[in-house]
Amino acid sequence: MPSRRSYLAGLGAAAISVAGCASLPFVSPVSERWRTTVGPENTTLNAPLAVGDATIYATDDDGTLWAIDAASGDVRWAERIVDPGDHVSTGPGAGADVVCAGRPPVAFAPGGERLWSATTDALAESLHAAPPVVGSDAVFVRTADGFTAGFDRSDGHRRFRVDLDADEFGVLAAADGRVFTDTDGSLVALDATGGDRLWEQPVSAPDDLAVTDERVLVADSQGGVRAFDIVTGDERWQYDLPEANAVAVAGERAVAVGGSPAGSGQSGPTSHDVPGPLVALDIGSGEKQWRVTLDRFAWFPPAVGSDRVYVSRVAGGVVAYSTSGERVWTHEFGEDAEPITGPVIHDGRLYVGVRDSSEAYVAALAET
Repeated sequence: MPSRRSYLAGLGAAAISVAGCASLPFVSPVSERWRTTVGPENTTLNAPLAVGDATIYATDDDGTLWAIDAASGDVRWAERIVDPGDHVSTGPGAGADVVCAGRPPVAFAPGGERLWSATTDALAESLHAAPPVVGSDAVFVRTADGFTAGFDRSDGHRRFRVDLDADEFGVLAAADGRVFTDTDGSLVALDATGGDRLWEQPVSAPDDLAVTDERVLVADSQGGVRAFDIVTGDERWQYDLPEANAVAVAGERAVAVGGSPAGSGQSGPTSHDVPGPLVALDIGSGEKQWRVTLDRFAWFPPAVGSDRVYVSRVAGGVVAYSTSGERVWTHEFGEDAEPITGPVIHDGRLYVGVRDSSEAYVAALAET
């Protein structure tokens, strides 16, 4: 079965078949506050969306970074971030007062002012395998051919660049002065200042990372959800979740999704009516708090709010669960539409990237 990695790599080239899907009988108590089209016809959005400074940021595969007002849906600005003919394969990274995207990475202020662009070198020759991670004083990137680099957030000066000799896919996260990524068959922790390797642990097929002050969690499509100590690298727990695709953390809870399409090729899924698990775990012990089965599985990380867990299902709209595991609502975007990013939360609203038969757009949802 193809992993989430291979699906995301082929998302722009192979759509999931959604035509003719019947709407679910579950009535949605949410409304779409706005839809904002991104790019020309047949453009697709990259995952994930990013949020910062009351703005939703998105990149399209043609290489444009979009800044959308979270309240109104108005496009604040849009800037091309790669040379004509080049493409972008991942979403942006955002933090307070800065958003970063592109290859090599380009940083912008919230108003669209270009702050810096990294030096063109090997980082520009390969598509990036993960979205940039914007930390308190640095920006980190990971390319599809294994380069991981850190840049000063203020001026783009490169702190380090290391070649991990990895394959075309990759994961990336940062916390507590450490950068976490993968090589072939390993999870690696690097020093965030100089790039020195701090520890390494074997993992099978990492598809996603989430970090806290004490743990780095790995969604391993062959090894379930695994938690490692961020300082020592010691494994703290493992939860068996077949074909784990993505994991998110909030407070003392981790929420993960899994599943894989039936009848799929390496370029992406061709069938959507495949169930998959959604599970909530205690972040300290790994003990299951609750587990449900989604009638259509999910590739992307859930969004976890104070009283809701939101999931973008493959070809199946967005579904909301309470934090105790009861389904609250389902929202479909239309017969030919599918979410192509995970949901993000900002100021009481939910934002999702969507693609239909002719266009891609960002939608804002709110409970009525």
